Amino acid sequence: MDIILTGSAVRKIAKENNIDFVPNQRILKGYLLTILNPNATTQKQHSAKGTLTVMLPSPSVASRKTPPAPIPIRSYDGLMIKTMTESLTIPYMTYTDEIDFTHLHEKINNGRRTTTTNHFKLFYLPFSIEATSLSFKHNPTLNAILPSPPPNIGIARDAPRGLAVPVLKDVRHLPLIDIATELKRLPALAIENNLSSDDVSRATFSLSNIGAMGGTYMSPIVTPPQVAIGALGRVRRLPRFVGEESDEVRSVWIGTVSWGADHRVIDGGTLARFSNKWKEYMEDPCVMMTEMR
Repeated sequence: MDIILTGSAVRKIAKENNIDFVPNQRILKGYLLTILNPNATTQKQHSAKGTLTVMLPSPSVASRKTPPAPIPIRSYDGLMIKTMTESLTIPYMTYTDEIDFTHLHEKINNGRRTTTTNHFKLFYLPFSIEATSLSFKHNPTLNAILPSPPPNIGIARDAPRGLAVPVLKDVRHLPLIDIATELKRLPALAIENNLSSDDVSRATFSLSNIGAMGGTYMSPIVTPPQVAIGALGRVRRLPRFVGEESDEVRSVWIGTVSWGADHRVIDGGTLARFSNKWKEYMEDPCVMMTEMR
């Protein structure tokens, strides 16, 4: 008994184009469609039951499609691979918290009336960097690469060729406007793939502004020889109760922060105290301003 081993869609296409099938052969839709391709060559397949003629793409056409050339690993990419591999050997812990940015948000909006710069990353991030630098005074262990090193803070940025971490040098002596200026200059160099070796070297601590891409919490990985890293989440307008005993709800601007630390050097209490001090600066900018040089 002869059987046509095809689906209904294949039989419909064959009937519309006056194509006959050889019995007891399974015909796929892809084979059938190649018959209607003018840039095709004929090939015969033999079996015990008969001969089936199918059409295959022309080699001359197929040969024109060459796979894309592999992208070589640059020296910088190789360094990142080496650093991340070393990072996986570190026993690290994470600590996360929620920050009320309402007061800072109000001050930023007031400041925007007297400046032409109004991008999120040029405002929240400079304050975050300043708060980190000030928090090192109370918890210097988190900046413990060298004896009493200057706080050189690397800022993890997304770039066309992958992660880039330009470094702001000795931020304790940089006013906010200079930090904001550097945050505009260094990412521009990263996008153009023009960061120098000095631009990405000697970081003693790193911050990742994952919130700029919409994230909230994450588990940042410590990059040796640093012993800690922070990740800033997105700032959002959310409802919160006014107090523990009150049912009153108000609108506030809430952001998140996630810290990662080398547990061989940093204990949980030290990381929590550092985070609490950072939170104090961010939630009350006046306290931060009084301690800034």
